[in-house]
Amino acid sequence: MARKSVLTKEQIVQCAFELCTTEGLSNVTIRNMAKKLNTSTAPIYTQYGNREMILDDLDIFIKEELHTCMRAEYTVNPFLNIGVGIVDFTLKNHRLVSEFFFNLKRISFEFGSENMNLIEQMKGDKYLSLLDDERLMLLLDDMRIYVFGLVAMICSDGEIKELLYYQNKLERVGEKLITYYLQDAKII
Repeated sequence: MARKSVLTKEQIVQCAFELCTTEGLSNVTIRNMAKKLNTSTAPIYTQYGNREMILDDLDIFIKEELHTCMRAEYTVNPFLNIGVGIVDFTLKNHRLVSEFFFNLKRISFEFGSENMNLIEQMKGDKYLSLLDDERLMLLLDDMRIYVFGLVAMICSDGEIKELLYYQNKLERVGEKLITYYLQDAKII
């Protein structure tokens, strides 16, 4: 008798992520994951009772991947890196973001517990380090509004541009927002 293959939850969620990114959420089925993982459905059901449980863990995985992108160093500006990271993640996974964020409203671009980490990241900028946490949180919220507009544009627009295109837009808007908050704090 052939031995059953053993799959970890991480392997299953990674498979679900890849399927959703390439083929869409409707194709994230236990049968399709088993086929992609070259196994029967039994090892998947050993780890997860149903598809919804996989999607719950996929939601967590997506947020972790998004946060990793937001912490990456795309530029020398730690504040700009947050927005560029979100856009980069969206460009690489626009189908997944569109389906999870816009259609299912499963993932949220609210940063929740990640907010304080992002505030600390923002303090790496010599000008932003002059602002108090409250102003930095307001600045982060304003940036979030603009970035989500770009995310919506990427997910709905037929023409996806290069990351540098969006980075330039984020840089111009970010400079204006920073100037506004520095003036509001009477620092400049």
